[in-house]
Amino acid sequence: MSFFSFSKLVRLVLLASSALGLAFNPRRFSLVTWNPSGENVGLRVFGTAPDRRGFLELNTQNKGLQNPLWWYASMRLFGTVTTAEESDFAAISSRDGQQIIVFFVRDDGALVYGQWTDATADMWALKTVGGGAAPAANSSLGAAMWAAGHMSVFYQDGSGSIFESEFANGTWARPRAVATASLGTDINAVAASNANGMLKAVYVQGGASIIEWLSSASSGWSNTTITPSPEISATSRFSVSSGRIHYTSADGGLAEITGRVGLWRPRGGKLSVSNNGPATDVASGLLLFDWVFVFYSTADNTLWNQVSFAFYGWQRPQAFWPSGVPWT
Repeated sequence: MSFFSFSKLVRLVLLASSALGLAFNPRRFSLVTWNPSGENVGLRVFGTAPDRRGFLELNTQNKGLQNPLWWYASMRLFGTVTTAEESDFAAISSRDGQQIIVFFVRDDGALVYGQWTDATADMWALKTVGGGAAPAANSSLGAAMWAAGHMSVFYQDGSGSIFESEFANGTWARPRAVATASLGTDINAVAASNANGMLKAVYVQGGASIIEWLSSASSGWSNTTITPSPEISATSRFSVSSGRIHYTSADGGLAEITGRVGLWRPRGGKLSVSNNGPATDVASGLLLFDWVFVFYSTADNTLWNQVSFAFYGWQRPQAFWPSGVPWT
């Protein structure tokens, strides 16, 4: 299957969601990707509807040998649950796509998550983050899966402190403080490793910089500063995936930093963006080691996707809705 065919079909599945009469509100959303082998790849985008009832899923998967490909339009999950008005979403997945978790803040202030429990039946269970987690209703959320049955979610409380709630051995630990940042800063988390084993990596904005916080089993949290070029916006939304950071630059465009945990290199260039206004949220993922998918929303409440392929570079951004029809 060609790169261009896959990119086109990703767009088609999202357009098909209109047939279900479900509107996707792209103000806050999250993306997971998985790639267990070869051309077996998957993408899922999670967000909410304008009525904030539960959350919506847009998903597509190519299992390599499947022809024709089957693509799935949006579906509403947990429709009896109302998300907080400014709730963020943080979605994580295992490499094989058999474990998917989506964190969000419920309207009563509880930090909850949807867990994909049965891949064959596509069933979800709603659970609560235990241990006393108490995020601000409009806190950004970051999450990472460290190993099977081992994950963390990161969030801010009302004073700006960033906490980690960690799940291991079937239990949520009490929240642990990581850092302090301006209220409303974006938070991202990824799993990494070095010669000493697993690393937890958390990213928050600090003025014109992105602060990388690292922790291992043998050391506490320490930080280094990443200085993006072009300059990051004062209220940036950014996304960290394997080897890439995508962020909103000061002029509203999207820019990219490449490298790896502990060694990031600003590229000094920008991606193309739509003509409908600056990006308001950003999520990105890496597939097949050289396909980069960047999703972003704009001020007019439309959702866009831009794709980079190793041999072709960045393609033109594509809107996921017919021209002139907003998502909300």
